[in-house]
Amino acid sequence: MDKPLLPTKKQDDNFTFSLLSFGTRTGYAVMLLCIVAASALMYSERRQLPILGIILSCFALFVLCYVDRWRFNCTKKTIEYRVGLVFLALRKQYSFSDIEKVETERFVKGLFKTEFIKCMLCLRTGEKKTVAIFPARNKALERQWKTLSAFFAD
Repeated sequence: MDKPLLPTKKQDDNFTFSLLSFGTRTGYAVMLLCIVAASALMYSERRQLPILGIILSCFALFVLCYVDRWRFNCTKKTIEYRVGLVFLALRKQYSFSDIEKVETERFVKGLFKTEFIKCMLCLRTGEKKTVAIFPARNKALERQWKTLSAFFAD
């Protein structure tokens, strides 16, 4: 199931770069369920509203409903960017022809000198859009970005 490190140009490739990974969203969903269960238990025993439980539940629910995602459809040659809450998200669409080039920047940050990769789109208008910033140890995202970059290399 490992993809080769060198990018390949397949016309049916679709790529998604999301602020929150599936694992992070699953963690927040489990946390929300645990907080709701603990709050319900506290309310049933003490007949008091668990204020901290309500606040933490609202935060976890907000995180679950928040969307910050770039989707690249290489078949249709379109890019969709969504940001906001699930039903109140701002949606912006670009065409591959709107992109002048893609840039990849590597930098080191933090106490443990962790290397990060910053992926950017340079629009023909001169504007730069950051698609993703992730640790360099995430080889799957790095391969995905390299493959996507090949579409814009021509």
